[in-house]
Amino acid sequence: MAWKLNLLPTKKHTQSDRQLNAAGTPQNRQTLPTDVDKITDEQIFVARQPVFTKSEQVVGYVISTPSCDIGIDSEVPFNTCNSARLIMNVLNNFGLEQLVGDKMALIPISLGAFAANAIGILPTQKTVLEIHPVSVPESELDYVCEAMHEKGYRFVLNDYTPNELTRDAFTKASYAAFDVSLHGVETAMKQAADLRHLPLQRIAWNIQSKKDFDACKQGAFDLFQGNIFAQPEAWSMNRVDPSSLRIVEIFNMVMNQAELDVIENAFKHDVGLSYSLLTYVNSVGVGLPHKTQSIRHALMLLGHDYLARWVSLLIFAGVDTRAAQRVLLNTALIRARLTELLGKTIFNGREADQLFIVGMFSLLDTLFGRPMEQVLSRMSLPVDVVDALAGRTGRFRPFLDLAMSFEGQDLKRADTLCNSLGIDLSTASYAHLSAIEWARQMS
Repeated sequence: MAWKLNLLPTKKHTQSDRQLNAAGTPQNRQTLPTDVDKITDEQIFVARQPVFTKSEQVVGYVISTPSCDIGIDSEVPFNTCNSARLIMNVLNNFGLEQLVGDKMALIPISLGAFAANAIGILPTQKTVLEIHPVSVPESELDYVCEAMHEKGYRFVLNDYTPNELTRDAFTKASYAAFDVSLHGVETAMKQAADLRHLPLQRIAWNIQSKKDFDACKQGAFDLFQGNIFAQPEAWSMNRVDPSSLRIVEIFNMVMNQAELDVIENAFKHDVGLSYSLLTYVNSVGVGLPHKTQSIRHALMLLGHDYLARWVSLLIFAGVDTRAAQRVLLNTALIRARLTELLGKTIFNGREADQLFIVGMFSLLDTLFGRPMEQVLSRMSLPVDVVDALAGRTGRFRPFLDLAMSFEGQDLKRADTLCNSLGIDLSTASYAHLSAIEWARQMS
């Protein structure tokens, strides 16, 4: 008989799910409804994109939101209403800590929002204000920068041309950003080089490919912005770590509901995996009254479902120590949790678990540097999961597409997918922020 003993949700699982279903709401803000699918407020959408160093360490996130007075089919303007809405969403509805953790938050502002002192409630130590020519004309730039500098705010001048009129403003700025996608790598690099003499950091903005990233690293840029880590052609590995293949084998055993003895034996052949398993089960968050000292007991406590999730994390976490791989793991975690949360509004528990695997494994081609079909051929996965990961139509694929639309800040596509799934966009947005917080905790 196959081993089917499952662990009931422990203190860790219960508390985590309660926090995440409430979108990670801190105690000093109004608690959101417990179930994500019950949120009925007006449409709220906040997206973020990473800012990282040459060594691929994430140091902050660019925060954005749609305008409060235009439809999703329009370009988002830098106006007072939009700035105020973004600030309130960041501080009240979602929370700065949940959005960026211990990183900096780059928040765009308008001249009107500055004049109305809307930025006064933003914490200076975690906030970098983004100023764009569309929002603050060059004739007003130096005045605005001087005033923000006096208030103790750091700010980034985004896509301003270094010239006689903007010279003084650049001396007060902490960052200067140049749009690589709009101007091209060579022009952006030249603009950044013109500011070498100033004590500010230069950001290559809106990078679209690894080729552009590699080129910009050779220039005068200090930081880089763009959502490029999840592209298979950009971050593939040159080899497959043997330990990862071993973990894949164990994952297949678990998915095939193998006997306890078979899985136990596989763990006993790997000291590192055995140690990781016991460390996880004995962690304070799991809430067991007594320490577990045997592999067999640990496996019995977890059961197939929780063990499958934990092993899927190891496939990412145990491969490489490069910063890019850690970013890849974070992206996979967000996708996994988001697809699971959204799936719970429609499917039962087992299908929601499968959606978690869809999100978690959606970057396996990037991780292993191989076509997705080839990677999937090594794994024992349900047909619906395989269809979703292979890009074929199916009931799970729209959930993965929705997660990726949030990553790319494609609100129009997100809204279309939400309508097709019968999910409110605000519900999906809260679930996305909940997934970000969960991924941060897991990392």
